[in-house]
Amino acid sequence: LLRCLALAVLVGATVAVPVRANKKPNLILILTDDQDKLLDSMKTMNKTQELLVSQGATFSNNFVNTPICCPSRTETMTGRYYHNVGAPTGSCMHVNAEENVFDPKRSIFARLQQAGYATGVFGKVTNDQTGYFCGKKRAEGMTTVSSPCDYNNFYSKQYFVKLANGSQTVEVLPDAPTTYQTAQIGNRSLAWIKDMAEENTPFFAYIGPHAPHYPATPAPWDETDYSSRQAPRTPNWNASGVGKHEMVAQNPPLDDNVAKYIDQHYRDRLRALVSVDDVVGQLFATLKEAGQLDNTYIFYTSDNGYHLGQFRLPTSKQQIYETDIHLPLYVRGPGIKSGVELDALVGNVDIAPTLLDLAGAQKDDMDGKSLMPHLVSGSEKSAHPWRTSFLVEYLSVGSYYSDHSQIWWPGPTWEGHNKAGPNSPTGAKTCKEGTGNCWFIDSTNSNSYRALRVINGTSNLLYAEFDSKWKFAETGLEFVELYDLNADPWQMDNLHNKTSAAVLHDLHEQVASYFSCSGSQCP
Repeated sequence: LLRCLALAVLVGATVAVPVRANKKPNLILILTDDQDKLLDSMKTMNKTQELLVSQGATFSNNFVNTPICCPSRTETMTGRYYHNVGAPTGSCMHVNAEENVFDPKRSIFARLQQAGYATGVFGKVTNDQTGYFCGKKRAEGMTTVSSPCDYNNFYSKQYFVKLANGSQTVEVLPDAPTTYQTAQIGNRSLAWIKDMAEENTPFFAYIGPHAPHYPATPAPWDETDYSSRQAPRTPNWNASGVGKHEMVAQNPPLDDNVAKYIDQHYRDRLRALVSVDDVVGQLFATLKEAGQLDNTYIFYTSDNGYHLGQFRLPTSKQQIYETDIHLPLYVRGPGIKSGVELDALVGNVDIAPTLLDLAGAQKDDMDGKSLMPHLVSGSEKSAHPWRTSFLVEYLSVGSYYSDHSQIWWPGPTWEGHNKAGPNSPTGAKTCKEGTGNCWFIDSTNSNSYRALRVINGTSNLLYAEFDSKWKFAETGLEFVELYDLNADPWQMDNLHNKTSAAVLHDLHEQVASYFSCSGSQCP
């Protein structure tokens, strides 16, 4: 029973179950937290592989506009880029998450509700939800809500609950293994989906498990799985950051001590994702039993990627590299070919307009584009006019160091070192950028950037400009990185100093134009 979780993922396979004619399709978005694409996070998710990946579409070139939680989630909920959701002066990691999540003209929840959908919200939405759910009791555009107040606690006991009749409360759970957050989110979302199916009401279910975000606490029944696994030693794992922006260039080599924390965190990430995988399996079974599988589209993705020791960066996101910006995206539903891999260059801002497109709602004011032309055609090579570059934007949220492996404390794997992961090889009490004495994860001095991820018939590039002042004048850039991912997929060789001024100027002009776009003006 404990494993019968309920997390909504992508569905919509062709199963011989009668569906009432002319009914709008149901929509499900599963948004995991910090799930990587490149470091094997999907390899242990067998149910998701079988039911979603093998029977749906995979977008192989899916990227995030901003590789950190609150901005990415706000972009996903509104179909708008970072520079159009309050950055760089907003209150939630530099964006205005609350204002956008509840804006009736911008929020995916309100707009789907206006289109005749019941909207159910389960799990983590944005990082400031403790305040707007459990403090202010805000839930505009949301028919039903059942979300943890403290989403960072995998055994959170307080849940904000809003029912369809408008009643609101903060539910307090008893002490029990069944309070495990992913199980709670799964069971709550599946029960609601069953109710909507019985009422024959078109629904949008948003399911936001916190897994595998740090501390990636696994369910008690999974806490010993994968005990021999090691974080992938990719070619850029523990590689020198020479030629990269300062915070990366100065990081010292990873030692055996910090590597143990990285590996333990990796194992817990896999364990936490087992519960998400269980939810996917239960979701499929629930939809099939309710006769809704043929009339449901399921989207599965993450808010950002993750690194685990690449370029001597211990465990986090926020960086411009592929581990952090390249995300999984799977879609399953009516009319979508099974097992197809689509090469279109897409991003998190495209999810909201796609959902609105499926709902028959207005979407043209969004920055992102509907993915339906690619999904319906099923052609691996897009025949539709489409972008060949995607914008990435990030303003540093702070200068801090290796502290994202606080796991099993003080359990048997702790070896007398640091509770939250060592911040330096020497245990330095003071970390100063440029000295090379600490493993930096982020930096207000050198990790604010805008970038273009370019994929077309001949090029596969990343061009990034760094400016802590957020001005990006061509003659005032603090640093520039350029990678040819066809020749250098692990981004080891910065080509900036080997590239002509004319090419660099052209890339600067392209990213500058993209950086100010809005609505239909955006590529």
